[in-house]
Amino acid sequence: MEEPQLVGLSGPKERTGFQLEKTHEHARDGCALIIPDAPLDRSRLWGLGVPGTMDPHQKTHSQRKRGGDSTDRPEENINLGRNGSAPEERRFQEYPGDRVVTPLRAHDLVWNPLQNHGIPIGWAPSPRPFWDVSLLLMRLFYCDHFVLPLPRGHRFPMEKYALLRDRVVEAGLGGRESLLVPPPATDQQLATVHEPDYLTRVQAGKLSTQEVRRMGFPWSPGLVERSRRSVGGTIAAGRAAMEDGIAVNLSGGTHHAFPDRGEGFCVFNDVAVATRVLAQEGLARRLAILDLDVHQGNGTAAVFAGDPSVYTLSVHGANNFPFRKEVSDLDLELPDSAGDEAFLTAVEHGTRTALSAAEPDLVFFLAGADPYQNDRLGRLMVSKEALVARDRFVFEECRTRGIPVAVVMGGGYAPRIEDTVEIHLNTVRVAGEYQRSWSSP
Repeated sequence: MEEPQLVGLSGPKERTGFQLEKTHEHARDGCALIIPDAPLDRSRLWGLGVPGTMDPHQKTHSQRKRGGDSTDRPEENINLGRNGSAPEERRFQEYPGDRVVTPLRAHDLVWNPLQNHGIPIGWAPSPRPFWDVSLLLMRLFYCDHFVLPLPRGHRFPMEKYALLRDRVVEAGLGGRESLLVPPPATDQQLATVHEPDYLTRVQAGKLSTQEVRRMGFPWSPGLVERSRRSVGGTIAAGRAAMEDGIAVNLSGGTHHAFPDRGEGFCVFNDVAVATRVLAQEGLARRLAILDLDVHQGNGTAAVFAGDPSVYTLSVHGANNFPFRKEVSDLDLELPDSAGDEAFLTAVEHGTRTALSAAEPDLVFFLAGADPYQNDRLGRLMVSKEALVARDRFVFEECRTRGIPVAVVMGGGYAPRIEDTVEIHLNTVRVAGEYQRSWSSP
């Protein structure tokens, strides 16, 4: 088989085109194919949701410009309809616009979620058809370029976010078509959780010395913008997950922020805000928050105390920060040096209990890297392998139950920042595997 070529189509919604191996018996006529026997044009694409396929006798924009004839295409390039037969009607749709063809790194793609339509895709040798697949690459949201200035020697590893994005690109898990910058959370969105006075003082830099100390970050305009973007990333990931099955915010997990204050390196509670926003938008009626960071999500627990529409689970170290715990719907506390078996037992029990009790429309998964055995603030002695098993279990349970998942990174404070980044990267990698197989039987 000839080496497959992967082409990315960058556009207004950062969409991507991938090649089909064959038309499967489950493929539907409602999905149009693209036949790029000539270089793809910047101003003409063939889109999803179009009955039938491109008319093989219709000249493309580039052929009209050069005077070529579209009928000289090899016969095997003609698109097929259901069950591999040529559709009776050959209809097409033109998407004008400045969309640029860019090379992407190939992934081992097997199934295309396509909003749970269950249409399989794969690789094929040239000549080959292409699909304009809008929802194929898992959407990843990042804001690491909005710098939060910290003094030298500060113990929060802010650089991990940029390093993670670099590793995601190097691993072929995302490119500019799927790595997206979220808008900042608005005042109205933040106010679904946080008190107006607190928001005003954060924005104006009028926090008290005690409040700044409790938050753990020095105030700056950069802190405000970065915090808003992080919340915006979780809101965007939640919306994307409702469409695609799984989406990831490459930051977030600021679960120690309360309505009236920040603490523990958390300014605004991104998951709490996103939960409220998606509920208000009518995208999710019931939600579950699976907080598998080593620290209890005390701010999140306080926000949703007594709210029957949101189920909060926290699996955390009993003797770790915060030292005054709040009450989640389910708190599973582990002793120091608990190890892999005890950790995974708690994760499995907690996840199953939460999903069964909540029957949620969406899950927010806080995939902290800090349970790791070498983490400075972890103390649970959990291996990297067990953290991968944690991730797989969560995604498998949610996939089996048909529950979309929005992932946020949470904490990670290993002396070697490469270890923290590797753990986060593993979470993204596993998320990508499950997102691609979301509709697989």
